Amino acid sequence: MILLGGAYSTAIAGQVAIGARIPILALERTGGSARTVWKTIAPGIDLPSIPEHARMARDPSSEIVSSWIDALEAQRRRRYAVETGPILWHAAYASVLFALAMIAALGSHLVPELEGFPDFLRKALFFGSTLLAGAAGAAIRMVFERRYGSGPLVPPSIAITLALGMMAGALAGLLYFVAQPGSLDLTSDSGLRLVSIVVVVSTIAGLTVETIFRKLLGIDVLQTRSIASGSDAAGGTGSKA
Repeated sequence: MILLGGAYSTAIAGQVAIGARIPILALERTGGSARTVWKTIAPGIDLPSIPEHARMARDPSSEIVSSWIDALEAQRRRRYAVETGPILWHAAYASVLFALAMIAALGSHLVPELEGFPDFLRKALFFGSTLLAGAAGAAIRMVFERRYGSGPLVPPSIAITLALGMMAGALAGLLYFVAQPGSLDLTSDSGLRLVSIVVVVSTIAGLTVETIFRKLLGIDVLQTRSIASGSDAAGGTGSKA
């Protein structure tokens, strides 16, 4: 898409192109909505790179026009490479991890019926399901962002994505589990419902990993705010004296 000047419809078309990750050329020197769209492009996050974005603000010449055409072609190749490269691996990881999480969760409910099955393995399966579900949620989040163009141009490390998702999933899943009243029997009908909910909670935690960690960082376990307030009050009294 090439934007030259324009008004409201041009601005709308430009924003749609940016959101849909369509190769775009917003010529800043033509003014109007093309200049507005050019200012809203985030180089390195949206399809245009930093040099390509800068060249859109140059005066036209035979050399610059050629570079504009090259930029459109580079954006097309970049979009195809991103949508068919790492993101496909993320989607595969997400699918496998979520399937394993469901198997582990249902296994913690079903396998105790087998004669001689150790109790610690049942607990290990249940805990493992929270780790796998959290990792699956984080990978799903990355797939969704890359699919709809709301994420960074370069996907983050899959190892970091999965590690953060596992931690968030385990924290959220176990917090939900220990918050349940009374004794819990994973082999009962209510136990099946519980492990299913825990998998959902852990997956959502992976999807919203940044929110989970911000929430946990804001928890004042030792109530240090009251201690700090008391110190401030004492300091204030001393200064008045």
